[in-house]
Amino acid sequence: MTDRNEQAVWWLWLQRTFGCGARIADVLEYFGSPKAVWQARENDYRISDCFGRTRSFSEKRLPQLLDKSLDDCREMLALCQKRHIAVLTPDDPRYPQRLLALRDLPAVLYIRGDADCLNPLRSFAVIGARRPTQYAKDAAAEITTVLAQQGCTVVSGGAVGIDAIAHESALAAGAKTLLVMGCGHGAGYLPTNADLRKRVSYCGALVTEYPPLTAPAAGSFPMRNRLISALSDALVIVQAGEASGTLNTAGHARAQGKTLFVLPGSRDSLAFAGSNRLLQEGALVVQQGEDLLRRFGLTVAAKAALHPQPGEPFAALTQEEASMEEPPKKQPSAAKKARKAASAPPDAAPEKKVFVFVPESVSKNAQIVYNILQTRPLSFDDVVRQSALPVPQALSALTELELCGAVSRDERAVYTCL
Repeated sequence: MTDRNEQAVWWLWLQRTFGCGARIADVLEYFGSPKAVWQARENDYRISDCFGRTRSFSEKRLPQLLDKSLDDCREMLALCQKRHIAVLTPDDPRYPQRLLALRDLPAVLYIRGDADCLNPLRSFAVIGARRPTQYAKDAAAEITTVLAQQGCTVVSGGAVGIDAIAHESALAAGAKTLLVMGCGHGAGYLPTNADLRKRVSYCGALVTEYPPLTAPAAGSFPMRNRLISALSDALVIVQAGEASGTLNTAGHARAQGKTLFVLPGSRDSLAFAGSNRLLQEGALVVQQGEDLLRRFGLTVAAKAALHPQPGEPFAALTQEEASMEEPPKKQPSAAKKARKAASAPPDAAPEKKVFVFVPESVSKNAQIVYNILQTRPLSFDDVVRQSALPVPQALSALTELELCGAVSRDERAVYTCL
């Protein structure tokens, strides 16, 4: 076992003993290291000045503290290595430095993807409703695209709705994105977004403090939310109702001293009741990505490049997500509109302006992928194989084609030209 793995064992024991979300910073400040906590005896715990101050380090916790077995910790480490899950602890240089300020910092993070992208120069959390209005969808995509094009890392929770749009827009812009989970890798939660999580693991990282196969529980997502805000320099809320779980993340952001930005909505809209209340309480208004760039002194990119091509709105969303849109009225794809226009009789009344996808309007890599998909539908792995593009470039090309309505992805993650 390497020195790093040996050190990780003590942190795994600490996580197993105290659980996720415990104020382990208090214990570590007293004892000095996870190994010292493990080596301590019952009386050492009792006489420490932090004993009894929290539920996680009290009389009820003594049985776990006195269980010194490390076998299951070593087994967990071996499982993670087998499944290509990086185990990061606070003494690892790749561990997110933004999390070290938390009193309840995670003793262990389980990472799938690029473990070296967890300390970006700038990062923004973009979150919101699971059933967003079209106004909120458009705003989320524009804001996230602007941030991503400036090299900012986008953080979100991987849920349907605004979270998924934030991740998709970041991927389309070729930026890194962090998806913070409220369960363990391999738990099978939210299969609708399984393909999104896979693609994020190629161009970013899936982040969780829960051991592999840990199923989500009632309190795991509110606990997860503190990490979403802590990993970012500012929190952007695109849409929140009065009882939205998004407000829980806003509370964490305030406690952590993060700047809170909120997209305003109609004062009569229940869908934006939580958002408007946050604005009344002092949150800053955000209406476009440039608002954030100016606030943080970042350069504004050319506007022409900041918006996806017209076509079917956010085709990258799954069918399940699209069905939750308000109102639930499906829009025909750009290709179908074009075919309908071409087949109309000569004396028919002219339709409104219709977008027709032109391959030359997208990047060279997207043209390559589009030409391949015109032969037959393909899975992501087949696209990578036939295009000979690196995984990140193939992913970016597919997302670009989805956003402009040229390609769709079904529930089996098979891509088809429209």
